[in-house]
Amino acid sequence: MYVTFSEALAKNEMRMMKCIAGSRGLTHIIKGWQMVEYNSFRELPVRRSLVFSAGVDFADDPEMDHKLFEMTEYIYTEGAAGLVLELGKFLLDIPEKVKNFCEENNFPLLEIPYKVRISDITYRLTQLLVERTETMRTEAGICREICMGNYSPSLQEKVAVSNYRGEILHFPIVLEQDPPKTKEAEELILDIADGLSQEAIQPTLWFEKNKRVTILVPVSLEEKDTVKSTAERLLKSISVYGSFSAGVGPLYENLEDAADAFMEAEEALDMIRQCMKNGEVRVFENTGVYRLFYEFGNKKELKDIYNSILQPLLSYDESNGTNMVELLRNFVTVQNPCLLQDDLSVPSKSSCQSFISA
Repeated sequence: MYVTFSEALAKNEMRMMKCIAGSRGLTHIIKGWQMVEYNSFRELPVRRSLVFSAGVDFADDPEMDHKLFEMTEYIYTEGAAGLVLELGKFLLDIPEKVKNFCEENNFPLLEIPYKVRISDITYRLTQLLVERTETMRTEAGICREICMGNYSPSLQEKVAVSNYRGEILHFPIVLEQDPPKTKEAEELILDIADGLSQEAIQPTLWFEKNKRVTILVPVSLEEKDTVKSTAERLLKSISVYGSFSAGVGPLYENLEDAADAFMEAEEALDMIRQCMKNGEVRVFENTGVYRLFYEFGNKKELKDIYNSILQPLLSYDESNGTNMVELLRNFVTVQNPCLLQDDLSVPSKSSCQSFISA
């Protein structure tokens, strides 16, 4: 599927690659590799690929500086992950113009000596990508089982050997592109993976279903108030690939609570969709009374909302002869026209009272 630069550069065969410009772009991901030379660089797809060149077509070419810059600029605009140039035989030096361009655009430019065989690096990179793909498929299955609440003994065994960190808190983020389902699932995953890598957000597990990507993010007690800001950082980092919205579920400690947290994250995203908004992060716990309009068939959720919000208002109305519940209803309806839809009608005071007596 993909690897990060840090994962690739940690391998022995790749440690000879030296980044000489654009190091801030090393946060991007690599989904493959391509071998190109000047006479063919426009013929191959290079998006998110690490591009290698031995500079064969530059040998004794007086226009080498111009041509290498042209090739570098092109593969950058095509979305390549980086450029690796082999020095020592055909290409003796890298022009400053090329280095400056890569530095200014945070485009990783790496060099390797001629004694290092490019084929050894690409072979190891291919192995790493295959291993990573298999790991991601396995862990996506584990994440899906966790979020669906399938807590079988076999799942416990799988979780124990996965990246899931059961000793700390987690929270779920459910992401979807605006408007929904416009991208292929693989491309959607790569966009989000790139954003996670850039923001140094290390998800424990994640999976894709119906072009919604669910991420389980670990967080320490000291970071528990950063739930929404973490989701906002992620949305900002992937905004270059289009607009996204995110529903965020609550923090949970026990694995058995993950399914409920996931469902609440999905409901938060559903609220965004029902209100026809884009580019929004909505934390389920912060939706307050709005939950009532999406949970009218869920007695447990209604009881929680009633105890925390509606009961004090109804008691105040009864004691003071006021109509605060109706005022709240009218206010929320004006603020959210989508709640006027038949399937999301806002409960009236009488319906709240009926619920109390039920």
